[in-house]
Amino acid sequence: MKKYRFFKCIVSTISCLTFICSFPSSQMISFADDTPADVEYYSTFDANSDTYQEWKTQIASNQETAPKTKLRSTITTNGIKNEFLELYYKNGIYSLGTVEGDPTLSTDNNKRLLYGFPEGGTSFTTIRIDGENYKFTPANVSYTENIISASAVYDDVSVTLNFSLITNQYTGREDVAEFSYNVKNIGTASHNVGVRIMFDTMLGGNDSSPFRIPNVGDTSLETDLSGDDVPEFWQSFDSLTKPNVIAQGTIKSSSSMIPDRVRFTNWRSAYNNYWDYSRAAGAANGDSAVCIYWNPKKLSSGDNYNCKTFYGLSSLQQDGTPPLAVALTGATKLEVEHNEIESDTYNPNPFTVTAYIQNIGDGDAHDVTARLNLPSNMSIVEGKETVDLGDLAVNSNQRQVSWKVWVEPNSISSIKSYSVTVAAANADTKTLQRNIEVPALQTNGPLKLYFNRNRINNNSNNLELDFKLVNSSNATIDLNNYIARYYFIDETPDSNKIIDIYYCGNQYNNSVNVNVSYHSIPAPYKNNANAYLEFDFSKSNITLDMAEDLRVYSAMHSSNWSSINILNDFSAIDSNYNDENGLILWTKMPIYEISSGKKVWGTEPKDASEVSVPTMSISCLANTINNDSIVDMIITLKNTSTTPIYLSNSELTYYYMNDNDYVQNVYIYYAGGKINDDWISITDKISGEATLLETKKDRANSKIKLLFSSISGALCYNESIDIHLQLSNQNWAQGNFNLENDYSYSGITDTNYIANNILFTANYLNNNGEYAGYEYGEPIGDYHPTFSAFKIGEGKAGVNTLDDYNNFINHFSTDFGGVPYNEYATAENITNNNPNSSLDDFNFNNENLKALLASDIAYISGHGSRGGVIPIYPNGIRSVYSSGDKEIDNDIYEMLYSQIITTDKNVGIDFQNFGLFDSARKLNINNGEFISNFYNGRNGINDNNIFSINMKDHVNDGITENLQWIITGACSQVNKQKEGDPIVDTSERKALSASSTDRWVDVLVNNKNLKGVLGYHGQAPSADAAKPDYQVIDDFLYYCSPEHSDSERSTIHDAWIKANAFYSKILPDTLPCGLIVKEHYDEDFLYDSLISTDEVSCDYIYRYTARYVVVASISDKDIGYVSYDDEMIIPNAVNAIRRYYGSAIDDNSISDEIMAIDRECFSNTGEFIASNIDEYIFNVSVDNNSTSKKMVKKSNTSISKLVRYCPETDTVEELI
Repeated sequence: MKKYRFFKCIVSTISCLTFICSFPSSQMISFADDTPADVEYYSTFDANSDTYQEWKTQIASNQETAPKTKLRSTITTNGIKNEFLELYYKNGIYSLGTVEGDPTLSTDNNKRLLYGFPEGGTSFTTIRIDGENYKFTPANVSYTENIISASAVYDDVSVTLNFSLITNQYTGREDVAEFSYNVKNIGTASHNVGVRIMFDTMLGGNDSSPFRIPNVGDTSLETDLSGDDVPEFWQSFDSLTKPNVIAQGTIKSSSSMIPDRVRFTNWRSAYNNYWDYSRAAGAANGDSAVCIYWNPKKLSSGDNYNCKTFYGLSSLQQDGTPPLAVALTGATKLEVEHNEIESDTYNPNPFTVTAYIQNIGDGDAHDVTARLNLPSNMSIVEGKETVDLGDLAVNSNQRQVSWKVWVEPNSISSIKSYSVTVAAANADTKTLQRNIEVPALQTNGPLKLYFNRNRINNNSNNLELDFKLVNSSNATIDLNNYIARYYFIDETPDSNKIIDIYYCGNQYNNSVNVNVSYHSIPAPYKNNANAYLEFDFSKSNITLDMAEDLRVYSAMHSSNWSSINILNDFSAIDSNYNDENGLILWTKMPIYEISSGKKVWGTEPKDASEVSVPTMSISCLANTINNDSIVDMIITLKNTSTTPIYLSNSELTYYYMNDNDYVQNVYIYYAGGKINDDWISITDKISGEATLLETKKDRANSKIKLLFSSISGALCYNESIDIHLQLSNQNWAQGNFNLENDYSYSGITDTNYIANNILFTANYLNNNGEYAGYEYGEPIGDYHPTFSAFKIGEGKAGVNTLDDYNNFINHFSTDFGGVPYNEYATAENITNNNPNSSLDDFNFNNENLKALLASDIAYISGHGSRGGVIPIYPNGIRSVYSSGDKEIDNDIYEMLYSQIITTDKNVGIDFQNFGLFDSARKLNINNGEFISNFYNGRNGINDNNIFSINMKDHVNDGITENLQWIITGACSQVNKQKEGDPIVDTSERKALSASSTDRWVDVLVNNKNLKGVLGYHGQAPSADAAKPDYQVIDDFLYYCSPEHSDSERSTIHDAWIKANAFYSKILPDTLPCGLIVKEHYDEDFLYDSLISTDEVSCDYIYRYTARYVVVASISDKDIGYVSYDDEMIIPNAVNAIRRYYGSAIDDNSISDEIMAIDRECFSNTGEFIASNIDEYIFNVSVDNNSTSKKMVKKSNTSISKLVRYCPETDTVEELI
């Protein structure tokens, strides 16, 4: 059993990887029995068994990785919800569940409707293009309050997803999810495109719940329906008398979006086959699923079609009293399906009424019948009014009866009732009634309107309207009963309007009377309209026979002849006006019947509450030229909506990372396209500049900003402009632009170059006649500081530990949002994957050095050496060399390295006494003595293994400098001693030419971005056990954490003190910690310092070191202190502390161990200037119960305070 379980784990992992990586593919699995091994194995289990559910949960959770999402006003992460339902969507996977569900049912709260809910899923959608199957997985997803939107492009086919929670026609509540896809051919060649939506249904805890399908009945078997057999809906519930959850999928929602096929099937087969597969009709489903198909159809260039289905809750009218339990379901509201050319229709119409009947009594029910009762204006179009069910045995299967009902169009809205009566010869008759809302239906009249859209010109001062009315009926009509309207935005409503009528007539009468009048619309106006021109034919005295027309040509201008902008006029904008010339069928000028007030043609503007926000696309094609010294790009802006977008005073922002050390320029060498329905150039109307951001952002420290002038015009439907520009260094200096690390470039899709991360802000005119802001693009997020971390020595000799290395990575990633610079930015020498291998397992190389110098902050942990050198030890060195008859001396152990990180490439003779490996890679042991090799290439360290972090050693070698802070968990890195350490042999001790401090100061001088180095001037704590490195790192990053408020987080200087202050092991004259920093940067917050884009500059460099001052007693003024300076200062400090806390200090209030912070000052070129005592740190015991700063004796009621005394200002400050 254990062996087989191990096999299951292997195949499960392999299959999950296969699913993720297998699309797009022309080799899709075509038969359900060609399934992975784990699917074959788990198919033998019941779908609701623990083993099966454990395996399937793993699949659902494995869908979690992938695309970035943009979150605006989401109700839940990766989803939307209301009080009834919650819909989850991520990486192309969706799931659905209830929140409170049906308010009348307490049993359906927090139940699954699709598997994987609430944080995973196994349902997805397939896009089939020219025989290729694509699992729809968009790169970017938008979550708004009630809508999930996403898009992707496959083979020139654009696919847009919109999921939302809407009002349910069958319950009247917002408890159904709408799953909508639009596919459009945006290429030039034709494509055959199909869509399959797959639901992995789950009813609460039942993963194999049966389906209840009108005219089919209850089924748990493979059922494939197509054409007219596709049902209006399907339902699933567990009990007729006391259902826990009632779920429903609605298929026929619109006459234009009815699917070609629906399949009630097995989930494993649907999951492993992205389109079709073979299963025997009537085969048991087991784990149930629904596949809804829109068969591939040919889409020419520009063609599109919509696919839509619904899934959510349903409701039943129920009577569960024995002997016959009856439930009734059907629509509770008809929707209106608008048709601008033809008459509107009801949807669904016909609609389905279904009754469920089951005998739950004590004996058989005889001669059972079910009769549908309908009101007037409704009729049965499929099914008999009365259905004879015969005898129903006790506890027999549930019976289902369905009817299709037609509703006659009605111009008056109403609430109608329909009912079902169930009778039996030996049982009481039951009637269940259900109400349905029938809205008023607008039907088109006998007239149609054709409009000459090309006649009107934007920014003209005269609005010319040319249209004709056509009798489309079979009878003569009297035109005296009709008016037509042109809706528009009046930009000068206070000026008088002059109206001219140039012509009104036809071939029979060229002088027909028409009255044209101007009317203002009171606020809140209409969609793209605050006024209209009305053409009144009530005194025309003309009739139109069948197919006869009447032509009208008129004009309007303001009395001041001000310019008229028709691009925001409701009646001037439509999606087809660019497609044809001359008179075209036009629905945006409605016609009304005077006698009834009814609209008989076209559409009228919506109310202001239904604002039509514009949509657009921005694409970008960017490349580097001239040896990567120039970025050349073409940015295209296109309006994809009928709402005009005003370019005037708009802004476009491209975020990028300045990879060079130069000021940069933007040169726009062309901008133009189709604007205001004309091909024009606006190069002179756009200005551009490249500027540094105030702080770094996500993959950006700079931005290109393009500003459009106030006379740049507007983009109407399908209009676009191209902007050609170049980004270069000032004076065309050579550089190295890397597009891959730019925020805005990273948002460009590979297929059609849609740039989701370019930001664009503009205006459009809303329904109040006011300008409203429009925004495009994914707002840029916060910067994620990059780090590098290298564990290159064990720390405490003989102890293999990664605690400090792991703590730095974990805390910096969590608290600072940090990320490794790249795959070379982290490495360690503790884990030895093969202890028997050579010592080259751990091989620090030039890529590691590049990552170290290019990251924002670096942590380097290991054994340090004086002179600013940190040796790099191979993996597992202690375990390899500490075994045997003789323990190797620590001094020899410390020489077992072949690579070094150093502060100077030319360390020269300083390290000639450090023994190394010989050419045989073995230790030379001769009579217990170590025979030393020499540095500088003489059987010692190869020059290629010396890795300097001093930028003076990297002139024109391709290494990028960015490093701002270094933390070294290695001893002697801030040490000032120049003498060498003795070694085992009798070589003469030779003085170092420069101390570690001197060399680190030199690094700060030459590395212009480097702000400071935190290190040790004695032994590292982990090597000395004063305080482990991992605790120092924990404390330092905690005190610096940006998770704290500004008043709570510490500066770098203070966090360094707090992390190293007062520990159990006291070193009389020294502490192991130090800080070398450029002036002022020790006062920064670490995160703010890392995201700053300011140029690093300073006049001085400071070296801070800490030492302990130990006194016999604070109260004994006759006791001498460690130094004369301390003896003079400490009494002043004690007095200042007394003043600060407002109380006398007894002998036990202040610890007898004091920390002195010494500061040395260097010039910005590295010359030593002076030294002084900067501050003292005291450990003080304070009453924990006192609200005042009163100092008391140490007790259980006191807490320890870390107090700073500044001699220069004679002031005291609490640190902790």
